[in-house]
Amino acid sequence: MLRLRAENVPGLTRAAYLRELHGDLEGAIELMQRAYDATAFQQAEDRAWLLTQVAHLYLLSGNAPQAERNTQAALEAFPDYHYALGMLAQVRTEQHRDDDAIALLQKRYDAAPHAENLFSLAEALARGGRTVEAQAAFATFEQATLAESSSTDNANHCLGVDANSPCAVYRCA
Repeated sequence: MLRLRAENVPGLTRAAYLRELHGDLEGAIELMQRAYDATAFQQAEDRAWLLTQVAHLYLLSGNAPQAERNTQAALEAFPDYHYALGMLAQVRTEQHRDDDAIALLQKRYDAAPHAENLFSLAEALARGGRTVEAQAAFATFEQATLAESSSTDNANHCLGVDANSPCAVYRCA
């Protein structure tokens, strides 16, 4: 894609994904930043998405302060953007600010009530010691996920797991 048209945003983002997969986070950040720079200012949601992706890469590389700055910039560009709220919640989790992470994930779930967003909220509630709320959220997640499991776009990544799976901790009894 980049050979056909250098600096095209889809090509830059895909190349960034490949760099991330191969462990080149610095190269991935550079490519995502180039994609952001190539995106028109008027495309606020696209720019917010790209800033959120850059924040993800910074968080993976261990730079939580830079991840937070990029996420805040995404939220300034596109207020209450659910992907940026989720990323900021990940930063707050890294900072051991569980209550803030829970509030952000609740806001994200309210804005985008998808099962996978509920799963993240349930995990945060469990981490925050809010066991009863976490169990209720996991139960609702399980019901919603089972209901959508026959569709191609579903969140059943932790259903039907065996007892040794990392997801087993979050299974509803």
